[in-house]
Amino acid sequence: MDCRRALLLAASLLGTVAGCVTTPLPPPPGGLEPFATKGAKRKASADLVVAGGQYAESASRQPQTSPADREALLESARKTYQKALEIDPDCKKAQEALANLYMERAEYDRALVLYDKAVKKYPKDMKLWNSKGLCHCRKKQWGPAVDCFRKSSELDPEDRECLTQLGLCLARAGKVEESVACLTKVHGKAQAHYDVARMLKHLNRDEECKRHLRLALDVKPDLKSAQDLLAQFDAPPAEAGRAVATVGFQPTSPAAAKDGAMSGN
Repeated sequence: MDCRRALLLAASLLGTVAGCVTTPLPPPPGGLEPFATKGAKRKASADLVVAGGQYAESASRQPQTSPADREALLESARKTYQKALEIDPDCKKAQEALANLYMERAEYDRALVLYDKAVKKYPKDMKLWNSKGLCHCRKKQWGPAVDCFRKSSELDPEDRECLTQLGLCLARAGKVEESVACLTKVHGKAQAHYDVARMLKHLNRDEECKRHLRLALDVKPDLKSAQDLLAQFDAPPAEAGRAVATVGFQPTSPAAAKDGAMSGN
């Protein structure tokens, strides 16, 4: 994707806020309809402007995009989303897109302001609750994160990814038994104890971690991940240090990885 093309699109859409589009804009790859038609004069809708920001964001993630171009594209996207909110302060697409962008740039407080506003306006939108929960996770605010994922699971009790995130957050919040019960619904008892053990390891609660690893192995003696983690406690310090670096709040499924599920310390 051409970075200049994306920047031109975002800049053109920003211009429509104050006036009209009178020249054609470059359509994104893939055959989508142009965002404006040659010779047509019309005010930009909030959704139209958001589309321009999303195009710029997509261009920023291309492998060939330089760091400087990436920042320029993200900044263009931010301004575009803000302009969309000037057109329609209640535009859900703009609120969500800008909040997600703030979270990507580690501006978590700004992101939470927008997520708060969005979930109040759209309380049955599971995706918004999940995004808000993830933002709290990035700030290590496990209690509020639990509340968000619990709300998501109420909206869709059968969503496995949501239950997984809820279970992991419960462990980080110190609600270990509830965490085991939640994760057991998704992955079975052995994997649930192992996942809780990973969280406890992260919290330096080593004795509890070992207890849950043994409980996992009681259920499934050949669970290699639990065997390996338990073995680290008996390994020489240098080896244990290298191994523990890989243990953390990691996605538990391809979907979690794709959606940017909780990670980090």
